Amino acid sequence: MFIVLGFFLTSFLVFLARILYLFFFEKHCEIQQCLMQIDDIQKLMYLGIILIGTYNAYLMSKSRKYAVLIFEFIGTFIFAFALNFVDLAQ
Repeated sequence: MFIVLGFFLTSFLVFLARILYLFFFEKHCEIQQCLMQIDDIQKLMYLGIILIGTYNAYLMSKSRKYAVLIFEFIGTFIFAFALNFVDLAQ
């Protein structure tokens, strides 16, 4: 159950980080236009974040450290938000 919860929550946080970045820092296009205009490398990085977040949720549920999940998801959001500032195309 925690694997599914971790997957959906981490996916939502990555999506939310992308939307907030576009809303506050990208003024040259609309959010709907720029939402999926990312490089393949950045897509792989987002997928890696989602997989790591899912696996961390699974490991923390096995050890019954549910309070640590909150900090893991906050860290996932911050890392996904910071990934938007990195220009990986160069």
